[in-house]
Amino acid sequence: MRIILLIIVLCAFIFPVKAQLELDIENIVISNYNVDFNQEEMDEDMENGPYVHFQCHIRNKSDSIKINPSMIKVQIMFYYNNCQYIEDLIIFPWDYSSNKSLIIDKKGIEFECGTLIMNVANLFEDKKGDFRELLMKIMPTVKIIFHENENNIIVTSDNVLNVILK
Repeated sequence: MRIILLIIVLCAFIFPVKAQLELDIENIVISNYNVDFNQEEMDEDMENGPYVHFQCHIRNKSDSIKINPSMIKVQIMFYYNNCQYIEDLIIFPWDYSSNKSLIIDKKGIEFECGTLIMNVANLFEDKKGDFRELLMKIMPTVKIIFHENENNIIVTSDNVLNVILK
């Protein structure tokens, strides 16, 4: 009986903290989604398929939380043809080696990350230039997952506020 009571009390303290965190994808910028491979000048990045860049904002609706940048992992998750794909992303411009803590409060913090999305799912077809139809199937399912291992924080994005085709 004591163990059950202890578990209930611990859950009451842990879950409300996580429920207060909110992660929004403020902008998704998609580039190299329609490439003409017959043009004379080719940028090396164009040959790798679409690049998807995320500008994210994480905030805490109540108290502030101190997090350690070296303990953070960010992932992209999406579905295509009923298969789930997950890949680790690198956050720009954070200094992972720094021991300096970050504070997530009501104002929140911003971070950016990106990936060659077709390479994540091995969907990239060499010399295929138009990825718009494929992206239209993938983009509505995209989520960013924010992990901070020291405080056992896991937050999944709720909203995509803007999509920009570049």
